[in-house]
Amino acid sequence: LPEDDQVTERFEPLEVFAISHFLLQSSQSFDYLDAPAGVTEAADAGRGQVLFQERGCLACHSHNRFSDGEDYRPPNEIVQGPDLSNLAAKFNSADGRRWLYSWIREPTRYHARTVMPNLFLEKITHRDTMGNVTGVTDPAADLVEYLISTGDGGWAPAEEAVEELDAQ
Repeated sequence: LPEDDQVTERFEPLEVFAISHFLLQSSQSFDYLDAPAGVTEAADAGRGQVLFQERGCLACHSHNRFSDGEDYRPPNEIVQGPDLSNLAAKFNSADGRRWLYSWIREPTRYHARTVMPNLFLEKITHRDTMGNVTGVTDPAADLVEYLISTGDGGWAPAEEAVEELDAQ
């Protein structure tokens, strides 16, 4: 390697550490939202997939399980929100799920000027034909379960990055 590249490689992990330390020290605290009281049903990816379609998520986001949605967009249209495929790579941890839940349920809680709309994801009471309550679900939890269940797309950190972190 040329000498400049050797110097760059030697200091890069330290620079990355310094940047991440600065960002963490400059970050604001964030209070996660809890599920509403009275929810009786566990989060369900199937319900979340239906909600993903019904609540209009595909108007702003793309997802690899709904690739036909791209057929309805004009060529070269800029999609407002990020691609929501493979979110498990980023959010499949307890804090990751809590953050994603809070963001989906009340986006302005995290960023006051976000363009992500509040979808009013209040708990849903399900009833049988006689009007008896059969269960209460949390649509935000269902959406999180769906988005995490779609996998990580095979993503994994590069071996070199893992080795460097282990060495520090």
